[in-house]
Amino acid sequence: MNLYVSGRLPSLNDLLAGSRNHKGSWNAYNEQKRRWYGQIRLLCQAKRVETVGPGYFTFVFVEPDRRRDPDNVAAGGIKLLFDSLVGADVMKGDSWAHVLGFVSYWVHTPGKAGCLVHHGDALLTKDDALSLLEKEN
Repeated sequence: MNLYVSGRLPSLNDLLAGSRNHKGSWNAYNEQKRRWYGQIRLLCQAKRVETVGPGYFTFVFVEPDRRRDPDNVAAGGIKLLFDSLVGADVMKGDSWAHVLGFVSYWVHTPGKAGCLVHHGDALLTKDDALSLLEKEN
């Protein structure tokens, strides 16, 4: 499975800030989650993405600038992507039984933002992941 999600995914700081903005409630976080879930669900339906079994995930985050730290981008993005893929019934879960491993890479591409998600029997090298990203775009 290959899926390119357009747009700048929330970073871990963005997700955590959503929890603090409403006096400890998770309203802002849940609003972000709902918005992304909906977008990713529609994308999966449009691309006719089928349910995947246990496997390895490779993520390539595309950032329009270098303002956000890679670990922050990947942590928030992966959390949101896994939760959204489970919500869209593409994954049966995001537990140890379903996610055998993952790796994330990032690139700076002015004017573009998004994330390539690859599911397979093995993790991709950065070169292979970037080649796949080029084909998807």
